[in-house]
Amino acid sequence: WGDLCRAFLKEAKWYYAGYTPTLQEYLDNAWLSVSGQVILGHAFFLVTNQLTEEAVTCCMEYPDLIRHSSTILRLADDLGTSS
Repeated sequence: WGDLCRAFLKEAKWYYAGYTPTLQEYLDNAWLSVSGQVILGHAFFLVTNQLTEEAVTCCMEYPDLIRHSSTILRLADDLGTSS
């Protein structure tokens, strides 16, 4: 949740400063602000019968699966709202 709040704050600062981030800056922040990691994390813990320390640690490190899934969600969302 802390990473999500920081991502929202960064986007708000960009907006109010009139700053247009580079594509890399945008993508580095966008995958966090779409909340994909929060949704996938909750789903993982709801469908898992037995939790292991390894599984919890893996979720805290944002593996590529979570990052790439979140990036796809964010870009699809952006396509729906762009002119």
